[in-house]
Amino acid sequence: MARSTAISLSVGLLCAGAGCATQMTVVRPLPPEKEAEINRIVAGADQRQAEITVEGEPESRVSKDVHVAARGVSFRQGHRLGTPHAEWLPETEVPIASVRQIEVRTRGRAFWQGFGIGAGIGAVLGGIGGAAFAASGNLCESSSCNSPSEFMAAVVVGGALVAGLLGAGIGAAIGAPTTIEFKDAPR
Repeated sequence: MARSTAISLSVGLLCAGAGCATQMTVVRPLPPEKEAEINRIVAGADQRQAEITVEGEPESRVSKDVHVAARGVSFRQGHRLGTPHAEWLPETEVPIASVRQIEVRTRGRAFWQGFGIGAGIGAVLGGIGGAAFAASGNLCESSSCNSPSEFMAAVVVGGALVAGLLGAGIGAAIGAPTTIEFKDAPR
């Protein structure tokens, strides 16, 4: 019973991690307040990588220094990315009507989300492991063990901390994506 509950909780936490992405759809023409909101999102993200998808182009453009205005989107596009000496091209601008989406990643938000998900999973797995160890009868053979409840608390907290830090590191490395999708107003 406890094992199936723990597995269900672990799967639920993993599924909750899938909801860490943010999706936003905006309608063109952009009102000034929506333009300011998009620029706040883009400026607050990790600008080492933003991907801009433009109509008629098969691949998104890896770019930085993105700025959205009523008439167009300006950015600096990467050239020869993936090489040790990636170069950034001069600023370019595309019409706002041709932009399909902008995706940016926020590493700070992903750090905390990864920590929360990892800590939840670590606490569950620590509880399962601690309960299995306690059930084996080897728990308090040494004089350093005061009570089974103290042991279980230490195992659960230790599991939560270790897995939380691992999740935070993975989250910070990957970043939480925010996708801004552009649509034309219905006629």
